Amino acid sequence: MKLFTDLLSRNTTSKPDFERMAIQWCSYVDGKTIFPKLPVYLRTYYTSWEHNNAVRASAKLAEGGAKVLIKVNNLTNKAPAASPPGAPPVSAPPQYAPFSAPLVVAPNVAPAIVGGLLLGLSVPPQTAGEGGGGGGGGGGVGTATRGNGERGKDSKTRKARKCQLCVKNGGGNAETCTGRGPRGKCDYFCQLCLKKGGSNAATCSGRGAKGSCGHFMED
Repeated sequence: MKLFTDLLSRNTTSKPDFERMAIQWCSYVDGKTIFPKLPVYLRTYYTSWEHNNAVRASAKLAEGGAKVLIKVNNLTNKAPAASPPGAPPVSAPPQYAPFSAPLVVAPNVAPAIVGGLLLGLSVPPQTAGEGGGGGGGGGGVGTATRGNGERGKDSKTRKARKCQLCVKNGGGNAETCTGRGPRGKCDYFCQLCLKKGGSNAATCSGRGAKGSCGHFMED
């Protein structure tokens, strides 16, 4: 705003006198492009004017340095890189063709892209129980079905079951003892003797599936 700058330049105090500026402003009012301003309006606009004035001054100050940098960059980009004396010529790096894995295409089937997927590639033969449809239906690669009560294939080797009574009492037949099963009874230690604190668990007749303890009675 040129009028604001002109009135501000007439200010003789260290800080702008907005009351006096508002009175001076009235002498330039024409009712078309210039209208009266209250001192509060001039005071508010002064903050924006001061900021904009500082930005313009900074841009003008940096203008000379920016031109020099542009000129130096242009000269640097045009000039070829100088090689030190006696250095061998620098050759361009070799260009390699991009690697692409070979596609295995099913016989008599043309590959096609449908919905972003590449169709028409060969698939491994199905094993018994795979595929869809129960009675030899239509197709895709399925997973082998298993009957009721059958275990699926383990993802990793399962640990051998051990009889816990043999393990706790230092027996060396923990992996072959019938007590390793969920309902098995230890062949080498009498469980009732161990429970009652007896010292003859390894020789007691209560060992095995049909054994009966000769030292203690069941509660």
